[in-house]
Amino acid sequence: MRLSLSMSPRFSVLSFSQSAAVFALAVAVTSATVPVWGQSHAIPAPAVAEPQSPFAGTVVEEPIVFVNDQIISKSDFERQLGEIEAQARQQNWTPQQLEEQKKNLLRDMVDQQLLLSKGKELGITGETEMIKQLDAIRKQNNLDSMEALEAAAKSQGVSFEDFKQHIRDRIITQQVIGQEVYRKVNLTQADLQRYYDAHKAEYGKPESVRLNEILIPTATTGDEAANVAAAQAKAQDVYKQLQGGAKFEELAKTDS
Repeated sequence: MRLSLSMSPRFSVLSFSQSAAVFALAVAVTSATVPVWGQSHAIPAPAVAEPQSPFAGTVVEEPIVFVNDQIISKSDFERQLGEIEAQARQQNWTPQQLEEQKKNLLRDMVDQQLLLSKGKELGITGETEMIKQLDAIRKQNNLDSMEALEAAAKSQGVSFEDFKQHIRDRIITQQVIGQEVYRKVNLTQADLQRYYDAHKAEYGKPESVRLNEILIPTATTGDEAANVAAAQAKAQDVYKQLQGGAKFEELAKTDS
């Protein structure tokens, strides 16, 4: 069984008119501390004189960006870069698409951390919603308990704690945007009409039909007439179940 446990923190929650609002939010968040740390580019770590230690050692985490009181480390960046490359292979991105995602990665990580900082300031934890989403994932994968979900994640090489943190961060980010951006966006009917008029081509879709099918084949051996009669009987039984309220998609799994 393969669970959908993507750890990539890529977000597509900002529309054309909201990006500027989030940038304004980022400035507001950082201005209370050290404003330059809110900019979306790498900032070298400040040089700090430390006493000489008799013990040799290596740097465990190398910071590449400071965002308020948090850091984005080199290992964080490289991990997410690897996830983007894996996603590109799975979804057959063009080289141009991959390069665009790489170019925006650090900026997106900074934006995310700014939103998480604002969420902390607002007292948003995302804990309750995270548990609900984990339970929904458990049910979708027909698992009996959270322990089974954790075991399934580990079997795929995914840290369950990291996975939970990813869900929590996404919830916090969405709630901060909802409170600090969407609530303050004031679009008039005239604004909406102008946007629609300028993007009409994007909303035009050709007519289409969606077909769901339950296929009941006849047996290929034995008496042909008997095989057809058996298939007809099964089709009638499926039809009666549907009339009785059974779900089409469930019967398609068991009888098609």
